[in-house]
Amino acid sequence: MRGWSLERQVRFVAGLIVLAGTTLGLMVDFRWLGLSAFAGLGLTFSGLTDLCAMRALLARMPWNKAG
Repeated sequence: MRGWSLERQVRFVAGLIVLAGTTLGLMVDFRWLGLSAFAGLGLTFSGLTDLCAMRALLARMPWNKAG
């Protein structure tokens, strides 16, 4: 993910969470759909408050550290 903005990383990870939750919910057990709902809730909260826990977490990753 080197060179990707934090916003792009957040969208990518959120999309993977929704995709994984939906796929697992349809193929393994419907309760996995809660994972997609959790991601949607996080995105909604982030949009309303301009606070994003995933962004804060990704900012701490080694590939996002300067120099």
